Amino acid sequence: MRETASDIDGAGLKLRGISKSFGNLQALSRMDLSVPRGELMALLGPSGCGKSTTLRIIAGFEQPDTGKVLIAGKDVVHLPPNRRGLGMVFQDYSLFPHMTVAENVGFGLKIAGLARAEIAKRVREALKLVQLSGRDDYFPTQLSGGQQQRAALARSLIMRPSLLLLDEPLGALDKNLRENMQFELRRIQRTMDITTVMVTHDQEEALTLADRIAVMVDGRVLQVGTPLEVYESPANRVVAEFLGTANIFEGVADRHTIRVALGDRTEVLAAQPELRDGAVLLGIRPEKMWISGERNSRGNAVAGTVIGHVFRGTAHVYEVEVGPNLAPVQVLEQANSRHDTRVYSLGTSVWIGWRPEDAFVFPAEREGRA
Repeated sequence: MRETASDIDGAGLKLRGISKSFGNLQALSRMDLSVPRGELMALLGPSGCGKSTTLRIIAGFEQPDTGKVLIAGKDVVHLPPNRRGLGMVFQDYSLFPHMTVAENVGFGLKIAGLARAEIAKRVREALKLVQLSGRDDYFPTQLSGGQQQRAALARSLIMRPSLLLLDEPLGALDKNLRENMQFELRRIQRTMDITTVMVTHDQEEALTLADRIAVMVDGRVLQVGTPLEVYESPANRVVAEFLGTANIFEGVADRHTIRVALGDRTEVLAAQPELRDGAVLLGIRPEKMWISGERNSRGNAVAGTVIGHVFRGTAHVYEVEVGPNLAPVQVLEQANSRHDTRVYSLGTSVWIGWRPEDAFVFPAEREGRA
């Protein structure tokens, strides 16, 4: 009986103490990560953070200096890539231009020596899964970018891998096609129930596709959590700012209030009673804030002046000055209709604010900068 992740400890993939250096560059520093079977984990971070090196170590293209790579509980760190039971999809798809779609998808099975009838059967199943039925005889140049991506995915899945690795799989597609393919990729991954690790620098892509996200900076994992957790409860400033725009202010926590120089306010309410007293950072996402010409009683309110405004189709984004030596506060207001949404012109005096429970607070020492 084949040993599975659930037979051992429930983890499809485990990295334990993985370190990797290239000369004087420390690419990874004692990295630990667990991906349960069937989960899609996104490795998210800026260029040079170590996410691609991590993927190459999992795949067997790079050897770690220290640590273990466990797939279904077995350490595969000394196994070559072709013996790890992996599927990979790259940004450039790497389809053979002289082969048809069917020949590309079935290439691995042909090399493995399967019978022609079995190959044809599994090719049909794989093309149906990725919605490419009827394009068996097409060549890659006759396919759109999205169709080429599906063909590359089918070629990996037809080998029935225990682990799927995706290296910026949608990076070569335009915005609209990329957004459509996010739904398709998620549907296929869930249908196959295959453990998946995806590398991306695109925050929106990670938030959309992943069950959990590992945010990486300078070879270290700063936080692992669901998209909602890392976005709304970031572990430190680096995570908060990398996951999207965040208004962040320095303050001092004292019980349930935070003293911060913000407009005419010296204290704001916080909804985190477990926070220790001392220096803290207070953060609020622009879409969690409100803007009004009048003060109201919705939580914290601060007076300011509009100094910037852009319209982004579905929302108005304002920059509001709230005090000297403070960065402007960004406020995002959904544009419900041209009649319902008031547009504030530059120089307008306004009130901005947020509910205490919509802010995140963490100790200043957890700022997270390398």
